[in-house]
Amino acid sequence: MARIRTVKPDFWKHEGLSSLPEATHMLAAALLNYADDEGYFNAHPGLVKAECCPLREPSVSVHDSISALACIGYLRLGTGNDGRRYAHIVSFDEHQRVNRATPSKIKDLAILWDDAVSAHPQLSEPSLPEGKGREEEKEQGREYAPSSADAASPPSHVELDPLEFSLAPEEPPRLEVTPPVITLPTNTGADYGITAELVADWQRTYPAVDVMAALQRMRAWCNANPKLRKTSSGMQRFVNNWLSREQDRAGVRAPPRAGPSRLQTPDPGTEYGDL
Repeated sequence: MARIRTVKPDFWKHEGLSSLPEATHMLAAALLNYADDEGYFNAHPGLVKAECCPLREPSVSVHDSISALACIGYLRLGTGNDGRRYAHIVSFDEHQRVNRATPSKIKDLAILWDDAVSAHPQLSEPSLPEGKGREEEKEQGREYAPSSADAASPPSHVELDPLEFSLAPEEPPRLEVTPPVITLPTNTGADYGITAELVADWQRTYPAVDVMAALQRMRAWCNANPKLRKTSSGMQRFVNNWLSREQDRAGVRAPPRAGPSRLQTPDPGTEYGDL
């Protein structure tokens, strides 16, 4: 259930959050409403999406956004003794003042946090042989050669997805999102983004049509007919049908005739020839 929270002006100036895609930054704010009164929440991406963006398809998946927020330290991820993934907004208590707060049920679970796993001695560098360590051997000009035990053991640092019980990567992932060149409103009110690649593909398919101009007309039509707007899944079919009709009209357009117009009286000699 969503809760009333406080979002301070500094939230929008946070350098770490501002380095992430806009959809991820917005999700960070929505998670404040989704979390319980102590900042804990179930981190299943499907549940988060249903609560935080039920009517909009984000440009970055909820799964990737949660991972990115964990990487910059906005939240931490862990696994409860029930096998579910949970998260805790790290600075929640510093910024939220909740009246008559309800104690968190998640907080009392035995949660193994990912940052605790990364600090576990069994996941650190394998023990060095007695005597000189690796760095000392390199300083003396000798490369370290792993022993058979080291070769058989798993690597000490494996970068996997934090939501899949792994170590968090040292740097936030680079989530490349292609910005749309134009958007079309859907039946839910959300905008459907059209990328430059789609425009170029349609232009090759419908060479007789100015695709960008046609998309502007489609947007105007959608704004004028909100009850007839299409779903996100049916938007490309709508665009293709529209462009196909314009292509057909452009293809059957007759060239201008060089002969006399209908308002002119033809010369009998030129019209019928000598009788």
